Amino acid sequence: MKTVKLHEGARYTSGLRDKTRAGLLRWLARTESCASRLGLRERCVDGGDSFALITIDSLRFDIYANTATPNLDTVGRGIRAFAPANFTLPSHMAMFVGFTPGDPLSGEPFANPKTQRLWKMAVNPDRKLAQNNHLLELEGENIVDGFNRRGDDTWGTGSVRWFNPKFPATRPLVQHFQEYYYPGRLHFLEDQVEWVDQKLSARGSRPTFLFMNIGETHVPYWHKDAAWDPRCNPCDPKAPDQNDRDECMRRQRACLEYVDAKLGALLQRLQQLEFSFLICSDHGDCWGEDGLWEHGINHPAVFEVPLITSVAASSA
Repeated sequence: MKTVKLHEGARYTSGLRDKTRAGLLRWLARTESCASRLGLRERCVDGGDSFALITIDSLRFDIYANTATPNLDTVGRGIRAFAPANFTLPSHMAMFVGFTPGDPLSGEPFANPKTQRLWKMAVNPDRKLAQNNHLLELEGENIVDGFNRRGDDTWGTGSVRWFNPKFPATRPLVQHFQEYYYPGRLHFLEDQVEWVDQKLSARGSRPTFLFMNIGETHVPYWHKDAAWDPRCNPCDPKAPDQNDRDECMRRQRACLEYVDAKLGALLQRLQQLEFSFLICSDHGDCWGEDGLWEHGINHPAVFEVPLITSVAASSA
């Protein structure tokens, strides 16, 4: 079992590296001479301030906490957080204006989006806050638009249907990306990683905002070459008598192991390029708790998700 931290007074044993605080201190040391604390409106180093927001869809915190994820662990130690909404669309809409999953009782950097965020939207740019603890303050319709206005490259790839650009309801999530890739199905992480690798290989000197939504951990919990039939869904809210909690756990754990393995080389490359990270889930799923199944409902099992943050030193 990995060591994760819930909040002060409730500890788990963890052997994972927590680079968040050290990375933040390094970043502050390099930028303090050209900015006042946090909440920058301008980059200080050309090519720096690149960010990766990666959402592992539907991943429950308890599955993350009990699954070996050696590649995700290189980014940082995960904590238990609470998703901003109970299904994909509103959760990502909240994240795209700065309200990422968080834990108001945690003292970890960027764990409580009410007081400290990696990015914040300037809803009223003329209003001066007495204390600004946010890393970046962006202007625009959402963070993608905000990074565009900063002059960054913005790339996105989503897997679940809420990221299908053909549907009008999904356009607020995808319309501002300069480059966007929708693979067409849930289980195409290999194609998504290949697309990002190609973008990185052609990347210039501008900072980059990268967004990835990963679908293998979404119902029916299946990945390429998995031994089970994806047409057999063990978590169907319309057929509760046919559902299987143990099978849900087994499948989502296997899918997370697959995701971790497929992300390994990409995470290493992004770290070498000095990206900062926010990796999380957008919501979890109920697996029979209180007779409930799947997501889209207000229940603790749906809201408890993993959160990993890591702030890198700006690229030289």
